[in-house]
Amino acid sequence: MEDHDLSIVRIDSYDAFIRYIHSNVLILNERIDYELDLIKNSPYSKISGRCYICDKLVDFTFDYLFSWEKINNTIVPNWRERLICPLCSLNSRMRASIHLFELLLNPKEESIIYITEQVTTLFQYFAKKYKKVTGSEFLMELVPLGTCYQGIRNENIMNTTFLDMTFDYVLSFDVFEHVPDISIAFRECYRILKDGGSLFFTVPIQVNSNMSKKRAFINEKNEIDYIEPPIYHANPIDGKGSLVFWDYGWDLLSTLKDIGFEDAGAYLIWSKYFCYLGRWLFIFVGKKV
Repeated sequence: MEDHDLSIVRIDSYDAFIRYIHSNVLILNERIDYELDLIKNSPYSKISGRCYICDKLVDFTFDYLFSWEKINNTIVPNWRERLICPLCSLNSRMRASIHLFELLLNPKEESIIYITEQVTTLFQYFAKKYKKVTGSEFLMELVPLGTCYQGIRNENIMNTTFLDMTFDYVLSFDVFEHVPDISIAFRECYRILKDGGSLFFTVPIQVNSNMSKKRAFINEKNEIDYIEPPIYHANPIDGKGSLVFWDYGWDLLSTLKDIGFEDAGAYLIWSKYFCYLGRWLFIFVGKKV
């Protein structure tokens, strides 16, 4: 797909990812060099580009919050989670997700959409643009599932209160790594999707691993047992954050296919023009046929 310099590459498996790397060494190295030059030549931590959401040229901001990676002994920004638009406040991952969702799946204004968040700027974008959007947060036992607390709907993605075949699209953005049993969650998404509907989501992925690693699980006493040292990600409704249960590998695609999602794939996105930077900005899509 081409949109200015927008590069979108579909990856179907770990083996396909390895083949992609070996076939595109020069391109990938050029991207790394460009991003390293940006760090050196952007003393004010701003990069000019076009925000797809706002349809305007803006100065995206970046910093080293959430940074962990070193390239050529240089700490690089977490491009996936930074490059925030000063107008819409969405980061690179969120902007790229919206861009791909609309480019790849061509949703209609009247499409029926469920998104597994509600108190975020990202949810507000979808609620404003599409007429039939339902969002939720997981409020645990605060109120019964399917009911609201201070206007926030409580749902558990492993056991939602929605009827079968309700939605055209189920969208989830960096939520599934916090779900204790991903197979149950995917089956629930499959159940509430209409035939022909799509599950569209992001999760952090360990690109060099074909197998997912479980970090924690819920035991028979409904308590958390830790396999790995606990890691928490920011949660807009809980100051403690959300526990990471999984480090996902490429077998995530096999899990989707085993449940019944056809045409399951991961889409790698990169663009100077839209400021979708970083080596591995992946978005996952599975279709219910």
